[in-house]
Amino acid sequence: MPGVLHESIILLFARAPELVVELFGEALGLDPRARVVPCDPVTHEPVPTERRADSVFETRALDGPRAVVLEVQLRRDRRKAAVWPYYAAGARLRHRCPAALAVLALKPAVAAWAARPIATGQPDSDFKPVVVGPSGVPWVTEPDPKRPERIVLSAIVHGDQPGGERVLAALAATLRMLDDERRSLYYSIVWDCSSDVVRRTVEKLMNVQALFERTTKAREMLAKGKAMGEEIGEARGLTTGLFAVLAARGLPVSKSQRAKVLRCEDPAVLRRWMTRAGTAASTADALD
Repeated sequence: MPGVLHESIILLFARAPELVVELFGEALGLDPRARVVPCDPVTHEPVPTERRADSVFETRALDGPRAVVLEVQLRRDRRKAAVWPYYAAGARLRHRCPAALAVLALKPAVAAWAARPIATGQPDSDFKPVVVGPSGVPWVTEPDPKRPERIVLSAIVHGDQPGGERVLAALAATLRMLDDERRSLYYSIVWDCSSDVVRRTVEKLMNVQALFERTTKAREMLAKGKAMGEEIGEARGLTTGLFAVLAARGLPVSKSQRAKVLRCEDPAVLRRWMTRAGTAASTADALD
């Protein structure tokens, strides 16, 4: 069964299909301006036996459509010699256009194995997969909120390599620029697919205070709360500011939680709650 790493990389390509042209375009002779469209990964005509590749894309350019079957390979698998030529032939038949098989291998040894020609039995017609190993995945060292999938892939492949801290710094900066849904998704992918060293580094870079201060509305509410503290008493102002941050983030406050906040007169505790409220998943987490 495919694991988390395998499925996460497939998800990145599904959300950013232009990665197919960036990684495999030169080797496949694809137009760099081609539009890439995800397709059904089934590579057969409607017959009883189904063969399903990891992903199939169709590139569309002035020179006509091309089908690209993408396989993400984490380890050697001798069964692939039988199915990879079938995938390419099936995609050609299904999409009625030239088709090629591309392999993304995350380890150099696996890339070398995958690149070996596969004997088909047809004279002078060995099947040759187009393979990109870890060295072919770009080192992305600048924040890129418009294409976060690209930098997430770079972090997974290069994050624990010498110099990988530059990729992770760019990743953290990119994540802080994204909306909550995408930030949570891509942070989880990196967490699930990376080593402990990468996890600790990203966790340190994605510190809670930085995330909180990236939220403009919450930052304004915090400033408002502090200003109120100067006018009507620090504790009361912080209490009002805390409720404002919770409201800005859409976190409901129960009667018992409201009473807990109103009873608190310790500014240090209220500040801590207000900081937590900027990133907490629930009011209970913020007031823990």
